Amino acid sequence: MIKKYLIGIEFEYLLIDKNEKIRYFDNLNINDLHAVIEKQKNINNPFLCQGDCGIKSGYWYIEGEERFSMRGVLTKQIIKGIEIRTPPYSSINDAIDGLLNIEKDLSICLAQCDLKLAIAAFNPVARKYKYQPPLNEWEILYREKNSGFNNADIALLTYGPDINISVPHISDKDIITAVQKLNYYAPEIVILTLNSPFYQEKRWKGLSKRTYNRANFRPACKGYINRGNALNISFIHAAKIAEEHGRIEFKAFDATPSLPLLKSCSSLILGLIMDTSLFYKKEVRNANDFQEISINPFANLKTKKIISNLLKSAQYALIENKLFQEAKEIDFLFYLLEERMIPAYDTIRLNKKNGKMIHLGGFCK
Repeated sequence: MIKKYLIGIEFEYLLIDKNEKIRYFDNLNINDLHAVIEKQKNINNPFLCQGDCGIKSGYWYIEGEERFSMRGVLTKQIIKGIEIRTPPYSSINDAIDGLLNIEKDLSICLAQCDLKLAIAAFNPVARKYKYQPPLNEWEILYREKNSGFNNADIALLTYGPDINISVPHISDKDIITAVQKLNYYAPEIVILTLNSPFYQEKRWKGLSKRTYNRANFRPACKGYINRGNALNISFIHAAKIAEEHGRIEFKAFDATPSLPLLKSCSSLILGLIMDTSLFYKKEVRNANDFQEISINPFANLKTKKIISNLLKSAQYALIENKLFQEAKEIDFLFYLLEERMIPAYDTIRLNKKNGKMIHLGGFCK
């Protein structure tokens, strides 16, 4: 019997104008996105959680930072880019198709605002965001109570996919185990997606400014269960709606510039969730582990062996559960590993050829 699963994909995009200039908090106002916001208000899905301020509604929303008054009233949105999120699908291929269909609709709305989509893992031109005006007392207290807001100034510069997977009838214990395992192996899992070699319009010292900056200030993987708040585990959270119970969210990939890579990475996460053979420690890796691979991914001779073992274990688990198409997608990652083909190398080559630091267009171009 084929093992069933559900998958939803979130993907963060940069925005560019007709001159291919990156538009973000320095040069883009929420009023510039009127057509996008109006269309968003008319779209909803019961399987997608709603944000407290009504910003996260529909299949896309303006991604960034919210500012509040001393009474906790939303006063301003700081724009980072835009995020698409699909509802859960019963296969990776269907989730990818759903992402593409939403992207097409979004692109039509953006055209009315003279804007387009682009892909990069780190804003290559922006300065570090500084709160202007400084955070008020209400905002400071709110952030102290909600760890998800920690280092929001860094998050305003980073982009990437979140892979959300749930397996029906999996136990709470198995969910926790899977999240622990994904957090432990996260540095090796993300290597084949490293793709942010530019910072403040210059070549950065490594391959992923995103992974280097985000290392450890937010967990690579989260899990959601109904009793999450009672467990006192930092990366296990309470499900906001009934349909969210069992959701495992992997958040550490750099922004994948191609569909084959996004598809194969989704298969990898699914396989690792289903795997029961890998040894792991119940700990979150320290920042140095992420930062070292972001600069020189294969400096440690053991790294390639660890990645290969992860791919083999994930592929075997998928085959064991009769998910043969998903297992086949892992072959692409084996190829990339053998050739040490990391997206950042292509980005660097293209920059030398045409001066571009980002992937123009979304997946649909």
